[in-house]
Amino acid sequence: MKQHFRLSILVLILASIIKTSLAQSNVTISGKAIYDREKTIPIDNHNFGCFITKIANTTVDKSGNFQFKFNITHPQVIGLFSRPIYVSPGDSVFATLTGGSLYSPLKLSFKGRNADPYIYAALYDSLHTALNYKFFEYDYKNKLTTYLDLVNANKKILLKNLEDFSKGHLLTEEFKTYAFNQIVYDYYEQLFIPIIVKGIPLEEAPPSYSAAIDQINLTNDSMVNKWEYDWAAINYIEYKRKKTGGNELQLINDNATGLTKEFLLTWYANKLISGYSPKDSLSTKEMFEQLDKAVLNPESRKYFTPLKEKLTKYLTPLPEKVLLTTLIDSIGHKLTFKDLLAKSKNKFLVLDFWASWCAPCRGGMPKVNKIKKNFNKKDVEFVFMSLDDTMKEWRDGLKMTKVPGNHYWITANFKSALAEYLNIHSIPHYVIINKTGKFEKMDAVSPERGEYGLEKQLNEILKQ
Repeated sequence: MKQHFRLSILVLILASIIKTSLAQSNVTISGKAIYDREKTIPIDNHNFGCFITKIANTTVDKSGNFQFKFNITHPQVIGLFSRPIYVSPGDSVFATLTGGSLYSPLKLSFKGRNADPYIYAALYDSLHTALNYKFFEYDYKNKLTTYLDLVNANKKILLKNLEDFSKGHLLTEEFKTYAFNQIVYDYYEQLFIPIIVKGIPLEEAPPSYSAAIDQINLTNDSMVNKWEYDWAAINYIEYKRKKTGGNELQLINDNATGLTKEFLLTWYANKLISGYSPKDSLSTKEMFEQLDKAVLNPESRKYFTPLKEKLTKYLTPLPEKVLLTTLIDSIGHKLTFKDLLAKSKNKFLVLDFWASWCAPCRGGMPKVNKIKKNFNKKDVEFVFMSLDDTMKEWRDGLKMTKVPGNHYWITANFKSALAEYLNIHSIPHYVIINKTGKFEKMDAVSPERGEYGLEKQLNEILKQ
């Protein structure tokens, strides 16, 4: 009986220890910035652009100190200081940042428990930057054979660097496999630059160039959600589309398997949402129903489900709680978002979400105002929607920007039903609503993109 009692107590103690250890952060990344005080540094999953998720944030104090603490269940690659860094449970490292900026320091050093993968990341980034300096300035036309030689030479240098580093540092086999694949898929990504980014005709590529690209392996599921692999996979599908004229969905089904296939199908779903138009609502809905049956892995569903939910928002009327979002106009009158839509009935509505503390927002507002003048004789209305915390901050911001027009303050700011429905986490954010009160674009293009920006997107919508 006593033994049974002691065993029960032991089990409870062990359970308590396990629960406590799981609740605690198992990765610590602290450091010192020799510049840029009192700023926020994020950590993300270093994923392909449209699927980036934040893992943690921290603030640099007045002395330049910072510390991240977060929990992971298995080794993974994070995006930190604009670099892919391989982290494992139990890591405890100290970083020193010098020069450049917090987001991209010129010099980065690490020390501490399991610091070798971090040290390698900084070395790899430095070497990679030096080797790729000319890639976007290269005269590709009729010189793809020379370019292929250059890319092959750079690949050998990076692989030799990994081999040499591995001899003098403690690296797991899993890390070495990742680091090797990182170099290989970055190599393929560089091969796609002339054809996909620079638009060099495929017929100008010598047989050896096409042969090198066609060796790519899109079944390496361990590299899914790693930047180099994701971009290489996407660009390979684009390459095959250019080469064969085939349908993207069919090309994905023919050339990828497993998690890679699910990633590419999710990317394709994101492409459908980014290019969504109400006139294509039925075909987009039918396509999503197909994709919904093919994207099954829980990790893939994390990215696919928000896209599916976004399509639903495009296809269904605005919920009443969103319509009842409280606004204050520039003369102090209270109204709802529903009232604003009613005032702009039978017009296209462009919403510019901003805040007084947001420098890019303030910089973009005059550009939006300039675009507005080009639509004076068209049924388009531009509205500035402040997400400031207080009315005073909003009014002070209006005095600072001196941008005339239709201005409203959303009293509950980022916590409002409208901001949450639109999933607004960063600003400036632009939205286009059509004459029927439905969303044309929940994430309209920024005016900062010049000839490919908001004005072009608006003109394309008005032509439909």
